[in-house]
Amino acid sequence: MKKNNVIEMPLKKSVLWRDIVLMSLYPFLSAWVVQLLCGRTTDTTLQNFIMMAANWVWYFVTWLMITKVERRTMAPYKIKEWALLWQLLLGILLGVLIFLATFLIPRLMQGRIACFNPYLPKSVRGIMLFTLLNQFLFVGPIEETVYRGYLLDRFREATVSKWLAVLMMTAVFVFSHSVATGFGSHMISHLVLALATAFVRLKFKLGSIFALGIAHAVFNSLLQFCIFYLIMF
Repeated sequence: MKKNNVIEMPLKKSVLWRDIVLMSLYPFLSAWVVQLLCGRTTDTTLQNFIMMAANWVWYFVTWLMITKVERRTMAPYKIKEWALLWQLLLGILLGVLIFLATFLIPRLMQGRIACFNPYLPKSVRGIMLFTLLNQFLFVGPIEETVYRGYLLDRFREATVSKWLAVLMMTAVFVFSHSVATGFGSHMISHLVLALATAFVRLKFKLGSIFALGIAHAVFNSLLQFCIFYLIMF
């Protein structure tokens, strides 16, 4: 047993890499399926449900892989009960900093002016409520469990290098998101998010999956807030 590590029993290298490949391919497959299903309907409520359901399935697949296939525990990815308030504050601060560094400050430095949108659609409050619930309850915690939790730990075990593991996990994270959003400058925000959260998890005692999930959710929610409430010109 390794101290402060997710691994209770080492896996054979062949089995370990098999699991890594499967769990790396799953985000690409799930993103493609979600895009396909959402594209077949114009009902936004149904689209939102599909995205939510995809996160439930994603967590179940991760749980199944860890507990039933690898015979390990989910304990390293559960909420740590100590210093919850400080974990929460760290997550909020990290999410805001990533948002400022990758979105707001670069646009303001380009000379853009931000003002509140006076022509908000009636549905915007409902969309923002769904966004907040989805991000904080599903997207943030689940993506952090998969990427900065499972994949980062497995890459680290397979390569015996935490920084190589960070680079490999980041590559999977960035390219899996490109399935839904396409390639472009916005991928920089995915890159910064992956690197920053991985660094915090490896270097900070408070960098739990809970804190990283909050940071992820705050970042995504702030982006969505700007899409609806701000006009930048």
